[in-house]
Amino acid sequence: MEKISLERNLKHWLMCVVVFVGATFAVNGLVAMNWVAMNWVAMNWVAMIGWEGGDAAFTDGPNRLPPGWVIGLVWTILFMGMASAFWLLASSEEAGTRRKAGEVLVFSLFCLSYPIFTMGFSIPFLVFGGNLLCIVWSSYLTGVLRDISHPASVLMLLPALWVCFATWGLVTPLG
Repeated sequence: MEKISLERNLKHWLMCVVVFVGATFAVNGLVAMNWVAMNWVAMNWVAMIGWEGGDAAFTDGPNRLPPGWVIGLVWTILFMGMASAFWLLASSEEAGTRRKAGEVLVFSLFCLSYPIFTMGFSIPFLVFGGNLLCIVWSSYLTGVLRDISHPASVLMLLPALWVCFATWGLVTPLG
């Protein structure tokens, strides 16, 4: 991350937030536009390899998930937090700290690609596997960043907490 030159000022922080949140909107827009095509591909792929449960209806309930607009709002806020953690690390004077910004960036790209590699949330195995990986990776980054930058560490804990709640909400039936 030595090639990225960010300063600790409002302009560079806003630049990071706009890029991260803009990428989130772009990917979610592509996912929404291609929802039918992705479901068709997912269903055929699941049928071809013989996996059961290739149906996005498992996310539709009855479960304890909040409404879709709340989930989108929370992820937008989480991406703002990840952008802030990236900015805090990338704008540091120390080379080791700047290298950790790359790990935050890769984790953010993983979170950004989540709707794509789960085929529009249509394959439960990939959804739960992705949730587990997100929780473990976010927790790892929280621990690694604790001694380097406490604010960045706290910001990287938030995705793990949200995904734990979302996974619980998905698997816990109402009633």
